[in-house]
Amino acid sequence: MEAEEWLIERLVPRGSYTGIFGRRGAAKSFLALDMACCGARGEPFLGEEVERFGSVYCVGEKKSRFGKRIQAYRISREVERLPVQFRWGVPNLLDEEAVGDFIAELQAARPDFLARGAPLGAVFLDTLSRSLNGANLSDADATGTALNAIQRIIDETGVTVLPLAHVAKAEGSYSQKGAGEWEDAADALIRIDRRDETAALRTVTLTKQSDEADGLAYGFELEIVDVGETPNHRRVTSCVIRQVDLPLSNGASIKLSGGGLIARDALAYLVDRGLTVEAPAWLANKLSLKRGQVVVEVEQWKRRAADMGLSDREDSDTNRRQKWFAAKNKVRDAGLVSIEGDLAIPLGLLGGVRPCPL
Repeated sequence: MEAEEWLIERLVPRGSYTGIFGRRGAAKSFLALDMACCGARGEPFLGEEVERFGSVYCVGEKKSRFGKRIQAYRISREVERLPVQFRWGVPNLLDEEAVGDFIAELQAARPDFLARGAPLGAVFLDTLSRSLNGANLSDADATGTALNAIQRIIDETGVTVLPLAHVAKAEGSYSQKGAGEWEDAADALIRIDRRDETAALRTVTLTKQSDEADGLAYGFELEIVDVGETPNHRRVTSCVIRQVDLPLSNGASIKLSGGGLIARDALAYLVDRGLTVEAPAWLANKLSLKRGQVVVEVEQWKRRAADMGLSDREDSDTNRRQKWFAAKNKVRDAGLVSIEGDLAIPLGLLGGVRPCPL
């Protein structure tokens, strides 16, 4: 038996059924699109490390708007072509022949993904209800057939299947719409919440992760991007997601322990001894940093944490990675550091913190 591999560390297992769900207006499609594009570029998604992968994104709803969303991402991230194949229409999971044709389509697309440096790793179904061709998500027979089809796609192609779904309509419900088997069968579940229709902040919560820790939470907002104008010179816009820190309730701070403490003290050690660099201009402009703000290279921070006892020599590479990402994110979630790509920006770290000795 092999150790579990990740498409996105701690969030999306490789070769899994990972559900994404939320209420209307939660920005599920924007989040899924960003996930696919981060995978295509091999860039962190919501701060979590990504194993570069290509995606087939099946668009079953809002087709007339989706082109704008793709263009908005390209403009905001300054990219031309991504290893993401957008498919207009979702496969019918209740039709065995249609599922077989879809699998053949995925297999035929593999060489193109490999040629572009991102092996095919994910299929997004936007949305799950469209994939059932009008059948009720609560229907036991339809649910069983569709789940078998999803597993068949995973088994025969090795991809992760990520269907997008709505929350159950019951007042106060936080479950995915449809039969309970949808959640039971999932390897991982990601829920997107929005306090109300006027709130800018969306919360992303990992509500299920088989054999791993769940309960992880992230925040994002939508950022408006100009994508062009109409012949009548009317502004045309769309949105991309922008990760933001989640506010701590009642002003409480997150208490660090174990690996989180080691990672915090490792960062304090580097800052205290001046093992830092000045924030580059692009980062200072992006985050409106003060002149002379220092930053730490994440790789250097990682090595220092390992030297201070975060991982043991006997640990496997997988265990080392898991310990590091868990510890790093604890420090981030405690509001002590902000992470942008391969740079870490200390946030008032040294107050009352004494770094561990050599």
